[in-house]
Amino acid sequence: MQNGALRVPSAVVLLVLGCAAPRTDVAPSAKACLRDPIQGFGAARVGRGNIAVFPPGADGDVAPLRVLSGPRLGPHRPAIMAVDRRGYLYVTGEPGKGGDDTVRVFAPDAEGNAVPVRVLAGPRSGMSAPSGLALDRRGRLYVGHHLRKSRAETAGITVYEDEASGDAAPIRELFGGGHRYDELGAPDRLAVGRGDSLYVRTIAALAVYAPSAGGMTEPARHIVRITPGPQYARLSSPNLFVLDPHDSLYAVAGDTIEVYQPGYSGAEQPVRRIAGPRTGLRDVKDMAMDSRGWLYVLMPGPRWDAALVRVYAAGATGDVAPARTIAGGRTRLSMPTNLAVDRRGQVYVANIGETVPECADSAATW
Repeated sequence: MQNGALRVPSAVVLLVLGCAAPRTDVAPSAKACLRDPIQGFGAARVGRGNIAVFPPGADGDVAPLRVLSGPRLGPHRPAIMAVDRRGYLYVTGEPGKGGDDTVRVFAPDAEGNAVPVRVLAGPRSGMSAPSGLALDRRGRLYVGHHLRKSRAETAGITVYEDEASGDAAPIRELFGGGHRYDELGAPDRLAVGRGDSLYVRTIAALAVYAPSAGGMTEPARHIVRITPGPQYARLSSPNLFVLDPHDSLYAVAGDTIEVYQPGYSGAEQPVRRIAGPRTGLRDVKDMAMDSRGWLYVLMPGPRWDAALVRVYAAGATGDVAPARTIAGGRTRLSMPTNLAVDRRGQVYVANIGETVPECADSAATW
């Protein structure tokens, strides 16, 4: 699933990071380098982005098994991913860019500037600013949309048959009510639980919909619901969550991961927590869960070029150290945005930064 983090254009990112105006006497590659306001200059820059894939059991400073990169990933940097039961990779670009209302599907072992095996886009598809992806056990694809052009600018979710391609119409739609207070506004994190119940995190709620839900429908269960009023902007719904194979819900709360029992309604206390200095949890960017119940946590790291993935064993609790950590210069992790794990245990990380050697010497030219 896909995540709820705000995505901004690269020009804004560079401005926020405090880069000075580029000098005219430096190489083009140096001009694009990022400046970490705390650590100084890192060996990274904003680029087209890539998807780094690591082998099962990857640990330490390991090189990716393969890297997908190039214009065939899409005109915008990869931002949201999902992997189906056969290992096909579904990718969308940064939402809200406009003009690229597309989901691209890549073969299980695709690498480099690979050609997608399928592309889902077109007016009949209803594809519009994709903001979340999920797949169920039968291979059906669920896509969240910030705006649905075919529904008078309402947000919503479309569901597609397994292997849908081209301008294929959805087999089912869930949509909100236009510009009024809307529980399906900006559905940016989706997950399909056991029995195909659909978990949706939106601007107004974290809710669970029945497997056959369609149209303008009420959730079967609310986990968190924000009511209209002055508190509307102070969103308390978990920004990130994943489900384990038993439908236990893992949610991020600061630098803590709270675990709730299956069927959680929002009122029960966590059955356990992962938190403490030994866990290494800090500024969690995304999470994923494998078929064994192992938890994968993506973090930006102390520098722009020092992102990492921590892996916790199934049932981990308390102040427990991760079983594995993927981190280091050889990983090519740089400004990551999204995380996914396939049935083989391969780990996928979408990056919007590029690790480049010339950036390491940027301090001499800025």
